[in-house]
Amino acid sequence: MKIRPLNLNIIKDKVQIDMRNLDLKGDIIDIGIKNYGIIYKICKQNDDEVAVEYLVDEERTLISRERYDTAVLFFCLGMLSGPDRKKLIKDIGSYIRDYGEIVIWDLNKAPGMLMDLEVEVLMPNDESQIIKLRNLNPVKRIFMEEIRHLVLQYFYITEEKVGKTIFYLRGRRKGKGIKKDESSIDCT
Repeated sequence: MKIRPLNLNIIKDKVQIDMRNLDLKGDIIDIGIKNYGIIYKICKQNDDEVAVEYLVDEERTLISRERYDTAVLFFCLGMLSGPDRKKLIKDIGSYIRDYGEIVIWDLNKAPGMLMDLEVEVLMPNDESQIIKLRNLNPVKRIFMEEIRHLVLQYFYITEEKVGKTIFYLRGRRKGKGIKKDESSIDCT
């Protein structure tokens, strides 16, 4: 049996993400593998009384259902396997209040592609922060369309952007509908 070498393509790139006008409302949960502090800084600049909680994977069981208005995933889905991504998106659907939001930035990466990115995040007040993103796993893949499909099970997509190396999705949680108040009597 002849073994064919894997065609590896390393992408070294500099990317800019403009968050100067990012509008995040209410109680926010920042879900990630690594805390860059970016979401907290942006929210703090926009509102002095903002509540931002950072959550890593092991703490997911501590989260209250329907407690948050917005969930932010900043370059964390690409670090997870397909089944773990699906479970996380489903869990987030239960953390977010009816009509709350999910906001995602992540890599667009095909198998065989190695990524070494320098990402400059532009923030309000003319601040910026540079983060380094590396994914050198040749079999790991993540595409906006796959994540979009997972998100659509629990959220309506309200905004999306895709570039050569990263993507952005924003969605609003599907409501469960209006519950009828059983304590009142309709006397018409």
